Amino acid sequence: MTELFTKKFVRVEKLFFSFVQVLCGALWKTRNDHVFNNKIVSSPVLVAHRMVSLLRQWSPWLRQKEKQKLQVEPLTRPSPSSGGRASCVG
Repeated sequence: MTELFTKKFVRVEKLFFSFVQVLCGALWKTRNDHVFNNKIVSSPVLVAHRMVSLLRQWSPWLRQKEKQKLQVEPLTRPSPSSGGRASCVG
């Protein structure tokens, strides 16, 4: 049980740090647009769109192993009827 928790925690931790990196990149590009091009962001949604754009731009260059690490599996919990095996939470 501890090993499963540790693996899930590491996966969540990597996903979180990837999110933070993309957020920082989007904020940096938005800041540069403001400083160098005098563009003002009218909505925070535009920063979110820039984050998605950065993810799409960089995802083809991720190694297959790294892509698998960043994929999120559905949450599971033991089912009493399955003898303790995990079942999808729906």
